Amino acid sequence: FMYNSLTVALLTSLLVVVNSLLFAYAVVQWRGKVSRLLYGVVMACYMLPGAVTYIPCYIILAKLHLLDTHIGLIFSNAVSAMGVFYLHQALKKIHPSLMEAARIDGAGEWTLLRTIVLPQIKPVLATLFLLIFITNYNSYMWPSLVITSPSLNLISIGIRQYFISGGDYGFNWSNIMAASAIVVMPMLFLFLLCQRIILSGFSDNGVKE
Repeated sequence: FMYNSLTVALLTSLLVVVNSLLFAYAVVQWRGKVSRLLYGVVMACYMLPGAVTYIPCYIILAKLHLLDTHIGLIFSNAVSAMGVFYLHQALKKIHPSLMEAARIDGAGEWTLLRTIVLPQIKPVLATLFLLIFITNYNSYMWPSLVITSPSLNLISIGIRQYFISGGDYGFNWSNIMAASAIVVMPMLFLFLLCQRIILSGFSDNGVKE
């Protein structure tokens, strides 16, 4: 169960970070009515409760024959309106003169993204990755609807089965608490890895006023 959750949460988090970064970068750099419209649509989706999307997402996965698969679970969570909003705010803080100077020197968009944008928003990316990872690692409702095979269950469903199972395990609170503590360890380890990057913040934007 932990392996399933780690795999799904890790791949989903990577996809969300990449998708959110590319979309937010395009919206910030491509100033115009179309970009504002696209960003407005994303923000409108951000206001929708997650439960509203369950039925249409379930129908889409069923038509794609991705129900009861980890690929379907990852695919359905690969985009985050919160991630787009979060990175959009971070990218707007990058000084425009940096981008203009690099473009004058002949740098393309991929070069700008790799050499100027990414170094300055590393704390933001690490924070977003951690938030998305924790959300998907602890997710219960949506995985319980998509996944039906016991071997594909995530850790949240596994803990519930461990909690309500019959016999001694159903009433042995010491075992239940030990299992819950073990489940938290991957998230704690990931936070320790990201801690230095998250706390570093924006030390210098490379521009002298």
